[in-house]
Order: sequence, then C-alpha cells, then structure tokens
Amino acid sequence: MRVENLAKIYILLHVRKFNKKSECLHCHESEKLIGVFYSKKKALDIIEFYKKLEGFKDYPNGFCLQEYLIDEIDDLKIDRLLENLKKGMYVG
Repeated sequence: MRVENLAKIYILLHVRKFNKKSECLHCHESEKLIGVFYSKKKALDIIEFYKKLEGFKDYPNGFCLQEYLIDEIDDLKIDRLLENLKKGMYVG
C-alpha cells in the first residue's frame, strides 16, 4: 500500500510546564489530551478555540498536534502516546 493512500489522524495535546511549586505540588508538567481528529484543519480550529479558554490562554504555545497514519506502525510515537496515557492524561 502506498503512503498517500493511508488515512491520517491528528492527536491534539496541550502541555503546560509548571515553574513554581505553588502551581502544582506534585508535578512539573500537565498534559491534556484535547482530542483526536481526521481533519488537520478541524484540529487547528480547535486550537484557536482553546486558546481563548481559561487554563489555556496563558499557555498558547503548549499545543502539540501529532500526525499518525492509520494502519502504520511508528514505534516511537506509539511508545510516547502510551506513556502519556499511563500518566492519566485528561480526556476532554
């Protein structure tokens, strides 16, 4: 199967690093899974929406959009995704 025929999904995360102990006593960063999208444009629109919300507007550079090909194995990306899910990321 050729790569251009593979479907893509986009996983949108938001990562916030804490600089002060008072912000978060038990962690150094917060990762949130915003959603999984078939359309890159939809994911980018969601980023713009979230940038206006409390808890996100102060960290506009914390968004991370990862592209995955359906039915293709990328061990590095899968390992990172599983690691993040084990950390108990918020699903919204």
